Amino acid sequence: MVIELNRKTEHNIPEEQLNALAMSFYYAMLEYFQSEKGQAEYAEFLEMQTEKQAA
Repeated sequence: MVIELNRKTEHNIPEEQLNALAMSFYYAMLEYFQSEKGQAEYAEFLEMQTEKQAA
């Protein structure tokens, strides 16, 4: 998986390291939202979004 960066700012971090960091966040988030706690939190988030749209 290749992640395209917004190139508006310059940085000194090698792209390979940024991609590795992004992938570690991705897998951690994926694992969390597949867990029971993550699913419950996501359901709560969807409920709040529905309430906001109804208002």
